[in-house]
Amino acid sequence: MLATVRNRRALVTSVEPFDGATEGRLHLVSLEYTDGSGHREDSVIWEREIDRSLLEPTALPKVDTEPPMIGQEFDALQRAVRWTAISPFLLPDGSVASQTIASPLFGAVQVEDFQLVPLLRALQMPRVSLLLADDVGLGKTIEAGLILTELLLRRRIRKVLIISPAALRKQWQQEMKSKFSLSFDIVDRSETNALQKRMGLDVNPWRTFSRIVTSYHYLRQPDVLEQFRAACSQPDGSARLPWDLLIVDEAHNLMPSNFGQDSDLAEMLRSLSLLFEHKLFLSATPHNGHTRCFSGLLEQLDPVRFTQTSDFTPAMQQRTSEVLIRRLKREINEQDKQAGKTPRFGDRKLHPIPLFFGNRERNLAIAFDAFRTAVKRLIAASHRHEQLAGNFAVDVLNKRLLSCPYTFANSWIRFKDGIKESLIADYMELKAAEKAIAADIDDDRETEGRLQHAARTVGAWLKPLIPHLETEIAAIDLALERLGLLKDGLMGNEGAFPSEDARWNRLQEMVIGEYLRDGTKWRNGERLVIFTEYKTTLDYLQERLTKALAETSPEEGLVRVLFGGMDDREREEIKLAFNDPDNVVRILVATDAASEGLNLQETARLIAHYDIPWNPSRLDQRNGRLDRHGQANDVVVFHFTSEDNADLKFLGHVIQKVNTIREELGSMGDVFDAAFQRRFADLEDTDRAIADLDMAVESQRGRIALPITAKLTDQQAGEELAALAQLRAELDFSPETLRDTLEIALGINGAGLPRLEPTDDLGRSRLKYPIPLQWENLVNDSLRLESSHGTLGALPAIVFDPNHFVQYRNDRPVFRAAKDTALLHLGHPMYHHALFQFARSRFPNQTNESKTTSRWLLRSGDMPIINGQSADALLLLTVEEMAINELRETFHHWVRTIRIPIIDGELGEVLPHVPAASDRAKAIDIAANLARVRELWSDVEQDVKKLLNKLSQDFTARVIESLKERKQSAIATEKERFKDRLAEVKKAASETTLQKLQKERDRLLQNMSQLSLFAEDVRQQSEKLRDLEDELARRRRHYEDLEQFLQQERDRTINLLLPKRHTLHGSVLIFPVTVEIRLPN
Repeated sequence: MLATVRNRRALVTSVEPFDGATEGRLHLVSLEYTDGSGHREDSVIWEREIDRSLLEPTALPKVDTEPPMIGQEFDALQRAVRWTAISPFLLPDGSVASQTIASPLFGAVQVEDFQLVPLLRALQMPRVSLLLADDVGLGKTIEAGLILTELLLRRRIRKVLIISPAALRKQWQQEMKSKFSLSFDIVDRSETNALQKRMGLDVNPWRTFSRIVTSYHYLRQPDVLEQFRAACSQPDGSARLPWDLLIVDEAHNLMPSNFGQDSDLAEMLRSLSLLFEHKLFLSATPHNGHTRCFSGLLEQLDPVRFTQTSDFTPAMQQRTSEVLIRRLKREINEQDKQAGKTPRFGDRKLHPIPLFFGNRERNLAIAFDAFRTAVKRLIAASHRHEQLAGNFAVDVLNKRLLSCPYTFANSWIRFKDGIKESLIADYMELKAAEKAIAADIDDDRETEGRLQHAARTVGAWLKPLIPHLETEIAAIDLALERLGLLKDGLMGNEGAFPSEDARWNRLQEMVIGEYLRDGTKWRNGERLVIFTEYKTTLDYLQERLTKALAETSPEEGLVRVLFGGMDDREREEIKLAFNDPDNVVRILVATDAASEGLNLQETARLIAHYDIPWNPSRLDQRNGRLDRHGQANDVVVFHFTSEDNADLKFLGHVIQKVNTIREELGSMGDVFDAAFQRRFADLEDTDRAIADLDMAVESQRGRIALPITAKLTDQQAGEELAALAQLRAELDFSPETLRDTLEIALGINGAGLPRLEPTDDLGRSRLKYPIPLQWENLVNDSLRLESSHGTLGALPAIVFDPNHFVQYRNDRPVFRAAKDTALLHLGHPMYHHALFQFARSRFPNQTNESKTTSRWLLRSGDMPIINGQSADALLLLTVEEMAINELRETFHHWVRTIRIPIIDGELGEVLPHVPAASDRAKAIDIAANLARVRELWSDVEQDVKKLLNKLSQDFTARVIESLKERKQSAIATEKERFKDRLAEVKKAASETTLQKLQKERDRLLQNMSQLSLFAEDVRQQSEKLRDLEDELARRRRHYEDLEQFLQQERDRTINLLLPKRHTLHGSVLIFPVTVEIRLPN
């Protein structure tokens, strides 16, 4: 229903109890304002608002005194009401309605059939708990957005929190805004400070905003987490939890540990998840190879279903298949092939580039290898922690050398500076430097600073060994001098490039020369993304590429760079430029920190790994920037390898192996860690390290098999698409009716028609000037293109059909939005305003803000034959049905048209239902038939009122009976579920003994040995796991907390939540919307 609050019209979306200290029971009312100015949403204490009023559209149209509407406006009004009521619970015959999905109509997306599966699964869950574990690039963000939108439409959620890596916050905010027109506020330290400056130091952002995106590293900070918890207080006996929906992106980063103390992130998520009714976790790699970690992640997702354990029972396997959604590109492609279609996803083709080093660069590699070997030899007899420190010291320099000689020289200078320092760095300083560069930082400049400090600390730590390393250090100095990278102990001349760089030469000759260029011209449609770990390498490549390309191409902006810590606006501008096929940019150089969340598949298919990160998952994330949903071509992945360099030969094999097992990559972390340790820490022979890696991978493959979600068969996909088509027919929804309805809304209040320009040759429309005054602010805010000059941007063309943006490339349909054209959908702010323009016109006009419509129309059409007699007229009564439960959730909201014949001045029996899109009639001479129609209406008006009352009473009775049956079933199911879960937890607690932990630890160590880790490393891990008493206490405490939570959740669910959810509040409300009277043709 509508309300007037603070001189603004608003839709009441929820009502919650809010106890006042002296005033008794108050109510917190959530509102969506229907005008186009000011903020769109608000929450108010109803009883404390001055001049508030409720508006209920209960009156029938005044057919006897008011003129009929114009046909176009009448149809637009009907559609507008239908499009705001799309969650039926019961059909007119009393049967329960099938799941009706509407969110695809509320987004600027072209939804694939496989993306409907998570949505359908979510709607089957009373409490949504889903782990979206689809392959990288299948569109998990879109799937989450569809679920989020559907739950919002059904009024099942209001408060939403999205937590993600820091680099993805802006991406989430933009994706929700651009694809689903959902506004989210980013909460971080600066936003909180700004909010407190505006509203006072006591303001709490977690209470102020209802839809928030934040990073989990920010939220885990003790003061921030305490502030969040302070905003989660609920009155005693509340059936609701403080928050409605939690979305966790890259959820594997918050997974509990296998043994020992959990990370701060894991503990934060475990406590956080208890405050949310619904949860969506997103991760392409949810299983790291350890059952206890994976089951712990599932417990974080749904503690009512799962317990963290090392032993997965058949029952837990079954429950996992209920909450896990996992599809692979390979399987979707196979399904397409079986259906005779072009596979939707291209191939990923690796292209190894062999390097052939010149003498100077080869001498640098030989000199560093000798240095590395000498350091290992000197620390071999030291304590294990000293050996580990020495490994880190060498790795800092080794990784930089494997990026490029220039980057190595940069760190080598810092290393030499450390040697010159007067004080020797101790073990703790080195460990602090190691911890600093291992921290998850999204600013590459900060990371470079920490790497430089680490190199300097390494030099100071190795100071006592320097007399024994003078020959090796001198050899590296000489090699750098001959490369032109070292002069008088300092970095070479500013801007000087190494005299030899095989990587650069091959990149320029093979990748750019053969794939990007055709002689002196750029190949049409080809672009290249180059990834590197280090900003130093990025700066080197940017400068060298810019100078090299300037010799043959005069254009500026051919090379762009992205690195962590860039200004959000600059980052977005570069991303848009690279994704714009008309932009001059040809090469993008990006660091790993900047690449998270990038979608670059629209204009590029070429990737070059300039260096190889020692974390294989990063490789897959890099490749996933281009190899993802919407890529029309096969993706070519370039990487360097060399038979002349043992380290590069090993890394080249790693990237090949990662590509082979990428569907199981998440569970292979320990395997690759062991392989890197053997090659770079223990200097194992390359061929042997490769052979051991292959053997370990094969032994692990298939050991962790995540259940693959059953594919939609062609029949099922057809059924779902048919159901969506049926919904469109019921709603009279099509691109044409979308256009007509918006144009009518724009013309309300005297603006006149037409309000849209005629459709052009490309099927696009445009707003007609002048823009109606009451729409001007909304158009400026939500439709105009961005302008970089501080002025109003241009108005884009508009379309109403997502198929407008579907292009066929290589026989693959791909969705390509155009920067000068906007796709309008039901979730767009323009339609939010349009639909409520019509909603306001249904109510008595208390102000002059809009005119009230008469809500009735006269037309002609075919008459039904009743008992051999043709009806005198046909009455079409369109009603809005609304049912609300005791949680104030609108669980039934639907608009239907009741078709009733009029015979001899009386109403006949209700006729069979006809979808709105199929029921068309003709215009009629109003003046000639008005008196006759009003006479017919006077005969049946009282009967229509009685019919409305009867409909409400009958529908109320059916709803109550259906809810009663559902409540009994739901409570019985939940009682059994909680009974089983409490028994499981008690059993797990009783079986958690020192003897069991000893066996579990031994099994872990045995697995480590099977990965070919050396005895010393096994011993070290054994020491780490030796404190079984602490582990026992930790687990028992966890089981106690879990048991207490389950008991509280059982009482809340069975005694409060389910009874209120399945109890009708008052009666079913049936509001008359329109009356159409048809006379015989």
